[in-house]
Amino acid sequence: MFDGLWDKTITPLIGFGLWATSIERRIWGKVNVRECDTKHKAINGQLNRLESHMWDIMKAQNITPSVEPPEEIKKLNNRES
Repeated sequence: MFDGLWDKTITPLIGFGLWATSIERRIWGKVNVRECDTKHKAINGQLNRLESHMWDIMKAQNITPSVEPPEEIKKLNNRES
């Protein structure tokens, strides 16, 4: 009943697992943590500037936000209106 079970099912599963792991390790080797952190900080800076500009426009048009933005967004441009 179990003749060839190892050869027909378990060996291909182990082979597929090793193949998938090797691909993952190659991808992790190409993308390092420092590069990801640098990109993340740049994107966060752009998002903060965008939100700050939106806050300035809302403030100029006397629009009250439903959720108060953080102080870093409010004071990023240091503009008085």
